[in-house]
Amino acid sequence: MSLYQLTIYRNLLHYSYANRIASIPVGNSQIWPLYAIKCFSHQSSSTNISPDEVKVGDEVLNQIIAPRENASNCSHEIVDACIDKICRLGHLAAAAQLLKSLCNEKISLNSSKAYDMVLLAASERGDTPLLCQVFKVAVVSCKSLSSASYMSFARAFTKTNDSSKLLECVKEIVEVTSQNCSVINRIIFAFSKCREIDKAFQIFNQMKCLSCTPDLYTYNIVLDMLGRAGRVNEILHLFVSMKDEGIAPDIVSYNTLINSLRKL
Repeated sequence: MSLYQLTIYRNLLHYSYANRIASIPVGNSQIWPLYAIKCFSHQSSSTNISPDEVKVGDEVLNQIIAPRENASNCSHEIVDACIDKICRLGHLAAAAQLLKSLCNEKISLNSSKAYDMVLLAASERGDTPLLCQVFKVAVVSCKSLSSASYMSFARAFTKTNDSSKLLECVKEIVEVTSQNCSVINRIIFAFSKCREIDKAFQIFNQMKCLSCTPDLYTYNIVLDMLGRAGRVNEILHLFVSMKDEGIAPDIVSYNTLINSLRKL
């Protein structure tokens, strides 16, 4: 896509949002929410969009709304720009629906930047239901979700004491990721970085009930978390339980245990 086309597309965004759109309606998944931008820009009475600009805007939208066989050619820069604009206006539900539509069309983004923006905005707003919805789509769509997204997930739940919502969200994440232990490991690590030890430990204890058995990395994360908090008795108990579960401690496990005991 040329710089000129991208400029026109951004102008269309500017014109449509200048009319203070309350929400972006979602229609046919083959068209998805960005089509609304074109509709609103056509309806604008305060702007002077030339026919040529509208034509170029349509071409840009058509490139984004690519057939499945050309889905890999989706312009990720435009998606990121659109998501950024929507988030700045506070229309997080529309941003979430847009990302979900991309996922439904099996269009993968090159990076997690778009998801990072929506998750950060949802976290700052304290909108945990929307955050969970977007996070589930993100872990399915992105090959590697950034640490920033995991931190946004954890910080959102630091503002609430409702553990049931957190555990329910974790359960749904385990289901959509087919018991992918690495995703839950990174969630636990994010909570430990936020010093939400009790919440991290709740997730760890729930893993066994969800057919997502903790692995060596899970135990090492929890050992380190408990060690930094000075909860030595729990470390000793957890270290013994590793062997009971048939998981052999490695050099990281032993170093964590030794360093924690040394602090006594």
